[in-house]
Amino acid sequence: MDISEQSVIHVEKHMKESFSEIMEDYIIENMYWNDNDPNNIRAIAQMFRPESVKDKSLKSLNNLFLLFPPFAPEDN
Repeated sequence: MDISEQSVIHVEKHMKESFSEIMEDYIIENMYWNDNDPNNIRAIAQMFRPESVKDKSLKSLNNLFLLFPPFAPEDN
């Protein structure tokens, strides 16, 4: 399994296990990797709440970022 497949599995696992309650109400708007430190590679997701599109007073609910646990790819 290459690093790309491993990273997808890592993110999906934490979406289901670590952030399941958040994922019930929020949608990932943007996701990127912080990989400046090879010993601390992490996915970061900017979230938004669908209700905020209809009700602009809920826009503050879109100020949520998820910091995923460190990703340590396995050598093949």
